[in-house]
Amino acid sequence: MAHLENAGKRDTRRTEYRSITTKAKMAWSKPERWAPIIIVVVFFSVWEFLAQTDRIYTLFFPAPTSIAATLAEMIRSGKMAEDFVPTVRRMFSGFAIGAGAGLIVGLSMGWSSRLRAALDPIVAAIHPIPKISLLPIILIIFGFGELSRVVMVSISAFFPMLINSMAGVTQINPTYFEVTKNYKASQWKVFRRVVLPGSLPLVLSGARLALTLALTITIVIEIRFANEGLGTVIWLSWETLRTTHLYAVVAVLSVLGMSINFALLWLKKVLVPWHEDKRV
Repeated sequence: MAHLENAGKRDTRRTEYRSITTKAKMAWSKPERWAPIIIVVVFFSVWEFLAQTDRIYTLFFPAPTSIAATLAEMIRSGKMAEDFVPTVRRMFSGFAIGAGAGLIVGLSMGWSSRLRAALDPIVAAIHPIPKISLLPIILIIFGFGELSRVVMVSISAFFPMLINSMAGVTQINPTYFEVTKNYKASQWKVFRRVVLPGSLPLVLSGARLALTLALTITIVIEIRFANEGLGTVIWLSWETLRTTHLYAVVAVLSVLGMSINFALLWLKKVLVPWHEDKRV
């Protein structure tokens, strides 16, 4: 009997594996899957050709192979890690604080119409302000140290998470709340069974926006006032016209941004598979 059960489990796993493999093959058989790769390869090939034949000014547009060699040397020497770690630390610290607060306030505003009526005008007034314009005030309050940098990143991550979390709750069908009310469900059960799963797709979208803004503000702050980080390397490279270093850091930031987006998209597929886009 146990042998039959194990055989059945193996057959199920084989079926699931074949299904996943088939879906992957079908996905990559579509031309639009290959289009971005082809475009990138053609772009860098043309750039390399123009640089090698001196058809472009290589001081400002160095050959991709030169940039790759510089990047490899920065990684090998440990210089890239020295500046990469502070940037990532600031970004994720600010994101954790700002997005965490935005999630709590946003879910609360979406759930409570009274709280939303009280706070929504304030959010509407503050949200459009360019966050970098608050930098002088932040410096006055928190000084020129690391704390002010994290606070600025936190502010940039706060509003995207708040607005998306609030929208995630308000778009839930009121019928679900009526059902929980009829069954006299506790507030905790309503939150766990209705509010959180119903708002999760937009919450994850908010996290994606918040992380992107957190990275952007982190680099801007490091360019403006910091003695370490990828933004500092960008500015020093420009001042000394070491453009291969500048492009190398930009490449690292591009990979970091794509990794964050892919990770959040994967998390969305895992946590809210019912919300996948079915359009073809």
